[in-house]
Amino acid sequence: MFSTIFTNIALFRAFAYDFFRYRKYSFVVHQTSQDNRRVSIRIFTHYLEGRMCFPQVRLGYGQDKAYSVIKKLRAYKQKFGEDETVACAMATLAKYFDLHRDQDFDLSLLEAEFTQLSRELELPENGVCGGYESVTAAQIQTAASVDFNQFLLNRHSVRQYTGDKIEADTIRRIVQNAQLCPSVCNR
Repeated sequence: MFSTIFTNIALFRAFAYDFFRYRKYSFVVHQTSQDNRRVSIRIFTHYLEGRMCFPQVRLGYGQDKAYSVIKKLRAYKQKFGEDETVACAMATLAKYFDLHRDQDFDLSLLEAEFTQLSRELELPENGVCGGYESVTAAQIQTAASVDFNQFLLNRHSVRQYTGDKIEADTIRRIVQNAQLCPSVCNR
């Protein structure tokens, strides 16, 4: 009987610890920091991008996500200004609306919100990747023309860390590269 009580107390303490850490650090609860808002915007745009890659796109998908991205971008711009997060999300939204317009699917009310936001921003015309990109097998083979054996021989695992701080820009570049890796939505 006492062991059951102690087990339940230990489980409750573990739950409380996890719950309070979640409340403190989760971007779901606290979307106030710049990084948390970036993640939130990226999750929604990734959803839109992933669905655009399917051969048979269900037209009209993700309208709620697109509207949410527009709202989040307005709040983000007001608090943090324009940066690569805004540019990439806008590029993704532009591809989303292009895809629907090309298929004669009416998203005019939502697109009007996007157009209004576009007018409010001062984004570069090109060079920003967002949405999806069509490539051929030959392009992939050319880009991947690396001697695989040499690649494997030059790969190393590091298990002795120095404790030096890593620049935020370095971490950002690593995450950007990881986003380009194949996944279930990014083939």
